[in-house]
Amino acid sequence: MPTDDTPRPGRTLVERQLRRMLNSEIFVTSPKQAEILEFIVQARLRGDVVTAFIIQEHFFPFAIEDASSARVYTRNLKNTLMKYYAENGNDLVVIHLPYSESGKRVHYAEGEAYKAQFAYNRQNDLNKKYQVAVRLFLSGSIVQIVEATKRFDSILEQEPEHTEAMLWLVDCLCLLVILNIAELAVHFDGYLATAGAYLEDASSQLVDDSWHLHSARASWHFCKGEMEAALEQLKTALKLNPDLTEKFSAYFLFSLLSGTSVDCFEIAECLIQERPDDPSAHAMYGMGLGYMRRFEEAFEAFHFALTLDRNCLPALVGLVRLHSGRNEMETASSYARRIEALVEPGEYKYWMTVMKFDPESV
Repeated sequence: MPTDDTPRPGRTLVERQLRRMLNSEIFVTSPKQAEILEFIVQARLRGDVVTAFIIQEHFFPFAIEDASSARVYTRNLKNTLMKYYAENGNDLVVIHLPYSESGKRVHYAEGEAYKAQFAYNRQNDLNKKYQVAVRLFLSGSIVQIVEATKRFDSILEQEPEHTEAMLWLVDCLCLLVILNIAELAVHFDGYLATAGAYLEDASSQLVDDSWHLHSARASWHFCKGEMEAALEQLKTALKLNPDLTEKFSAYFLFSLLSGTSVDCFEIAECLIQERPDDPSAHAMYGMGLGYMRRFEEAFEAFHFALTLDRNCLPALVGLVRLHSGRNEMETASSYARRIEALVEPGEYKYWMTVMKFDPESV
């Protein structure tokens, strides 16, 4: 059953999946359930509320004193949907109605019990590729972000209506611009134009408002130097889903670069409380501390991150910056060599440029 952080397909994919289902033998041989399914899904796409009494009045007007027929048919529809996906487990999109995974009776708020739910199918082959691309992006490695960009682009070549792949591709393109990778600079204007087109497409497709849409818009505006618009989009993303927006690595980087140091620090502090064994969280905390010029605490955070993972790249980068800032070049160089052993030559060169540190001069 989808949760608040479940990526949602856009209306074109939902409508395509609905047609596919209605043409299947399961629903062709269950015409009343097919009609109810189409009614509920189309109402959801329009933003209309559906209740048992609305279904009863539409399909069973001869007995509108109660909604018993609607409830029975809808309960059977839920079972039919499960049967459909048991036989069609590789469909790209899943359409179903709310249900209790425990089997216990659930009391839903008005209109929620008959509200169609849409999600990408985790078992689908294309969505497995999508999940790998997301993990590559979230790794934080520049090389892997470039690879993730290629993979999201490939996914969209196979399925141009995959709205979440659109938004992640926007994230990738904007992050490459934010990181200011010199080798890619010639493409930056094209990246932002492509990102803008995908944002417009995703916005027109999404059934519900999405934190990810607004977060991606914030990065796009930031890259274009439109700080006021970026902050407005970020505020909207935070209202829709503060947890996911704050945990999103691009948001932290955005906060850091835009100078909102208090936000940056508070987010990092929450992360280490929620994920005390996550080295990246402690490294991000160290970055926030460093930005606020609390250098001794930043050293401690970076070193603690390295006790959890001796190859934690953000922590090593942070220590190079702190030690070089203190003119402790030998120590900074030792951490730079550890970075060099972990990453590709191009990425190593990039990090040294970003930190304005030249190991050869030591």
